[in-house]
Amino acid sequence: MPPFSHNKEAQILNDAALRLVWYPFTVTMLRNSVPYDNRPACYRMRTCVGHACPVYAKAGTLNTIIPKAIETGNCDLLVYSVVSEILVNDKGKI
Repeated sequence: MPPFSHNKEAQILNDAALRLVWYPFTVTMLRNSVPYDNRPACYRMRTCVGHACPVYAKAGTLNTIIPKAIETGNCDLLVYSVVSEILVNDKGKI
């Protein structure tokens, strides 16, 4: 997946850091830069940082792994539950 380009503010900060001989880097946020896996590309809504993505472009178990596991028919989603034990067979499978 291609990386996001800097917006205007990020480019200004990046250039200033380089002039100070700092080594800026972007923080990985697991957002789709292009449509992927039936989820749209991020449209860079600034309020989603620290919150759920309104279009599900940001990857999380709620919109990636859990739906796929449930679709297999081999997974039940139990909410408000506490795990007290995980049983593993001799082949290491749960």
